[in-house]
Amino acid sequence: FLDVYGKGGAYRLRLRAELLEDAQSRASFGRDLRQLEEMVQGTLDYLRGQGEAQPLEPVDLDGLIAQAVEDAEALGTPIASPEPTGLTVRGHAPSLRRALVNLLRNAVVHASRPALSVQATLGRVRVHVMDRGPGIPDADIARVLQPFEQLDRSRSNASGAGLGLTIASEVATRHGGQLLISNRAGGGLCATLELLAA
Repeated sequence: FLDVYGKGGAYRLRLRAELLEDAQSRASFGRDLRQLEEMVQGTLDYLRGQGEAQPLEPVDLDGLIAQAVEDAEALGTPIASPEPTGLTVRGHAPSLRRALVNLLRNAVVHASRPALSVQATLGRVRVHVMDRGPGIPDADIARVLQPFEQLDRSRSNASGAGLGLTIASEVATRHGGQLLISNRAGGGLCATLELLAA
């Protein structure tokens, strides 16, 4: 059902939205449609992640970050990016891109001033996705990594399936790394995607 919706149903709904005469209704319908598409895509990504592991290959980290930032900036918020690192990680590029986009979108939607930084030590590469916002209560940090878990929606006007952080965590684990979530001093969150250097 999800694949059928993604290939055909979304196009029909977009067409119907464009044919609405009232501009306010058209904009509202468009927002609802985008949220539905995000939920469907997130669910598909999660379900596909339960299948066979993808082969890991050398991936240019700078190119990966640039692509993820471009995708996330489509939401209309600029993202502070690090200088080129020249680093290479071992991974499956599409999966890593999805994980980074999820983390960046989370920072854009639920907080402000999203920024990226990179550290490399002892064969590990850590990509930090940071923001300034409400953060997450320490008691809830483990919970937000569980599938379909969402905190108080009042922090944001966005909806979703509650899979963004779960998918990023699954991707990190499949790459021999981990996703670490921590609150920042002064407010905000830092989501660290730890990967293996190539």
